[in-house]
Amino acid sequence: MARLAKAAGVKRFLLISTAHVHGRVHAETVSDATAPNPMDDYAASKLQAEREVTALFGQGLSILRPVAVIGPHCPGNLQLVMKLMHRGLPLPFGTIANQRSFIDAGDLARLAQAALQAPAPPAILLAASPEAISTPELIQALAEGMGVQPKLWGFPPPLLAAAAKTLGRGAMWQSLAGSFAANPRAALQLGWAPAKTLRESLVETGKVYTVS
Repeated sequence: MARLAKAAGVKRFLLISTAHVHGRVHAETVSDATAPNPMDDYAASKLQAEREVTALFGQGLSILRPVAVIGPHCPGNLQLVMKLMHRGLPLPFGTIANQRSFIDAGDLARLAQAALQAPAPPAILLAASPEAISTPELIQALAEGMGVQPKLWGFPPPLLAAAAKTLGRGAMWQSLAGSFAANPRAALQLGWAPAKTLRESLVETGKVYTVS
C-alpha cells in the first residue's frame, strides 16, 4: 500500500504499527524515544515494515505505535480473562503488582485523525492512555462491566510463571503479569486526549461481553 501511495504522488502516510516493537515487557516507562527491542516475530515484522515505509516517505511518514487496544469485542487475552470470569473460575492473579498501558479503540482512531490533520506531526507517536493499570485492577473493572464478582486469589507469581513456561504460554504470562507502561507525550502534545478513563473503557468492554 505504501509503495502504491508513493507512486500515486501521496506526500504523507500514516502507518499504524505496534508498541510491541519495544518488547512485551519493559522495566522502565516506554516513551516515544525508547529504542525498539522486538521480542517475537510479530514485533520484528512490524519494525521491518516501519523501516521500509520510512525509506519511502521519509519526513512525510508518521508512525503510530499503539499498546494493547481495548473496547467492545477486542481480541486477545482480555477475551480469555472474561471467559474465565463468566464461567466463575478462580483467577490466581491477585498478588500481581504490575502496570500496563492500554488504549481504547475509539481513542486510537481519534489519535490517527489528529496525526493526519496536524501540520507537522511527530515521526513516531506512542498510542496509549496516559494512565496505566495493574492486572488485578483490570480484572475488577472488566468484572464490574460484566456484573460478576471475580474470584481473585493470590498465588506466587514465580510459580505461575514457571507453569506458563512449561505449558508454552510464556508470552501470555508476560502480557498478563509483566509491566509495560507507556508515556504518550507526543500524542498529548498534539492536543489529543482520551475521551474516557481507562477504567471506563474496561467497564464498557465487560458490559458488551455479557450481552454477546
